[in-house]
Amino acid sequence: MLPVGPDAGWEPVPWDAGEAVASRQRLGFLERVGWAVVWYAIPWRAFPAGGVFGHDKSSLIRAEITACSTHGGEDMLLVQRAWNVWPDSPEWGLATRTEGARNMAWQDWGSFPMLPSAWQVPDAIG
Repeated sequence: MLPVGPDAGWEPVPWDAGEAVASRQRLGFLERVGWAVVWYAIPWRAFPAGGVFGHDKSSLIRAEITACSTHGGEDMLLVQRAWNVWPDSPEWGLATRTEGARNMAWQDWGSFPMLPSAWQVPDAIG
């Protein structure tokens, strides 16, 4: 039987992270999949002069960031990987940090093959 649920096919970042890191990421991911996050596509053609969460256009492209949001006191980045078939990581990834904390590192919450149903993602992305 195939696994079902919001974490079916989920894997940590990096994929070979130790058990403690993977467990923390998985718990954080499972918390966030239930949030009613409204995602916004990165405005590539009219990219903001100040960037997105302080990141310039080229760094977001390199990181494969496709959407952003702020929800639950966190700035959020949605990753959509161009290469996502085994042995590569699943298509989607999530990273967050405290809202407005530009000097803080992003926390990865793993990679996953399907977008959570509670998230509102623009059709052009999802």
